[in-house]
Amino acid sequence: MNTLVFSTIDLPPGLERRSTNIAIVEAGEGNLGMCSQICDANGTSVDYYIFMQNLSGRTNGWHMKNTTRLSDTTRLSGHGVYYMFGSAEGYVFILYSPEFSNEPQYDEFVCFSLEINTSNIERVSSHEYSFSTPYFGFPPSMSPRRM
Repeated sequence: MNTLVFSTIDLPPGLERRSTNIAIVEAGEGNLGMCSQICDANGTSVDYYIFMQNLSGRTNGWHMKNTTRLSDTTRLSGHGVYYMFGSAEGYVFILYSPEFSNEPQYDEFVCFSLEINTSNIERVSSHEYSFSTPYFGFPPSMSPRRM
């Protein structure tokens, strides 16, 4: 009960050359999940994998569940960059950062939540400054009491 066991799991083949950012998530039913941010000529997308293990304890490896193309689903105009910056309770959080220009204009940073099981994307917040990111979840000592 009071022990920690560490192990290593290889990434899917070729992912280390294609991915710019990886988040490990809880996939439910004791499975491990992984979201991988991919930037290519078609834009930015998030690939979602589940690490499957059979009943005998032997691993079957990573299986891709779905791909979510961010540029199609966030509906943001202009040019910018997406950063996957955290995960909590079945969601991955993505920050959109606009490209800056020398012309004075309002640049808005937008935070999205991506629900890993359904691929639903929701706008969580937006702000004018790049050095602030939303905080999600509270430690148990600060969470409201539940019955």
